Amino acid sequence: MEKEIIKINRIGEVLDSKGMSQRELARKMNKSYNSINEICLNKRQPRLQDFPKLSEILDVPMNELIVAEKIKK
Repeated sequence: MEKEIIKINRIGEVLDSKGMSQRELARKMNKSYNSINEICLNKRQPRLQDFPKLSEILDVPMNELIVAEKIKK
């Protein structure tokens, strides 16, 4: 049986649109590449206190980093 993925954040999409790599975001966030990769794949979610910094680094409003409702992939 295939594992169901619920999409909650748009961080991977925003990274792509900005032309920024996951490694670059990891460095700027002072996080591991694996952590950022899992966040971009919606396998885990960033901490709430990380959203202001993510918003600043990616130069988008915080509400653009989340999905309004859960989307099954």
